[in-house]
Amino acid sequence: MTAGPIEKRAFIRVPFNTSLEVRVEDRVIRSREGINISMGGACLATREAILPVGAPCRVTINLGGLENPVRIEVKGTTVRSRGGEPGGEIH
Repeated sequence: MTAGPIEKRAFIRVPFNTSLEVRVEDRVIRSREGINISMGGACLATREAILPVGAPCRVTINLGGLENPVRIEVKGTTVRSRGGEPGGEIH
């Protein structure tokens, strides 16, 4: 049996299915697809334009609830954006 790839991340990433919004520059990018999140950042998939690397952003994570919605708002920086496919990574 062969060993799997060595994990180099400082924090474990956890799959997290919820909607979120990323405000970067003058745009609001919404994601309703699965993301993964850790103590050091989040990775998300969007169908919109690639995020500019190094751009400061504000992320709103919607935790649900129609009557009393719960939202977490954080500041971050785009650290990775995959060319040719939608998505981004924010720390």
